[in-house]
Amino acid sequence: MPLAAAIALATAAAASELFTWAWSRAISKRYPPTGQLVLLGHGKIHYTRRAPEVAALGHVLLIHGASGNEADMMIPLGDRLAAKGFDVVAIDRPGHGCSDRLGADTLKAQAATIALFCRRMGVGPAIVVGHSLGGAVATTLALENAELTAGLVLLSSVTHPWPGGAVGWHSRVAAAPVIGRLFAWTLVAPVGLSTIDRLLTTVFAPQPTPADYAARTGVKRVLRPSNFIANARDLLDLYPTVKSQVARLSTIKSPTALIAGDEDKVVSTRIHSMAAHAAIDGSRLTILRETGHSPHWSQPDLVVDAICAIALRRNHADMSASGA
Repeated sequence: MPLAAAIALATAAAASELFTWAWSRAISKRYPPTGQLVLLGHGKIHYTRRAPEVAALGHVLLIHGASGNEADMMIPLGDRLAAKGFDVVAIDRPGHGCSDRLGADTLKAQAATIALFCRRMGVGPAIVVGHSLGGAVATTLALENAELTAGLVLLSSVTHPWPGGAVGWHSRVAAAPVIGRLFAWTLVAPVGLSTIDRLLTTVFAPQPTPADYAARTGVKRVLRPSNFIANARDLLDLYPTVKSQVARLSTIKSPTALIAGDEDKVVSTRIHSMAAHAAIDGSRLTILRETGHSPHWSQPDLVVDAICAIALRRNHADMSASGA
């Protein structure tokens, strides 16, 4: 490479890294923790909580999907669930939002960290609501910590291996040990900021992106280098996780509801939700017409009704077991 070209490339990379550093600091100040931070080992987990407004029905734990944070779940569902009588907790998964990574580079490790959080904070047994990749974490939690899982509600969730197991090239690059950091610090923020609105359109289609979604949820924080790398590693671990536990889905005994859209362009309803319904005995499947990947935004009241139904099923089961 000619010297002049090398200098120009190095200068561009340095300028891009400086932009990423300044932008990351600015967006972190714009979106500080809105909830509480709890120390777990050598790091912190950020969570928000809504107290029940009427007689308590139990706990609900909200687990967000890839590229997101607790606000994606808490904004559409939190107040609605609190009004029904639930104690609602939404967490930033390790490495996302305002939570530290805590060494949780696998989804199984994330589920273990969440289980530790629940025990520490007295959250559980809870109805665990997982969206998309968060659904894989939720099913892992149910499989490994059944005593903490009063029920499962899986929204457009990843539950099964998909043909080829492919993930986006940008995730493979970002997850690489050395080049990933260079990629995350030079290209992700400048390019991501110009494309994120289009990506959100794909996620919510055929519904429009909710008004001021990016501003309300702080979703652009995923473009910060540490968050982007964590997200990439989660996505690379997703296929191995669901492949390793798919044969165990039939052992889930918690009351389970699955909700998915018939026009989901992100996660195949046929490969995942329909197959999980067939695997989990007694589960209930709702496929929403003309609905995309985020039913908790397009039809939040229906999701709340499903959570209430799980609570009733659990209460009836507990009364039957006690002989009441």
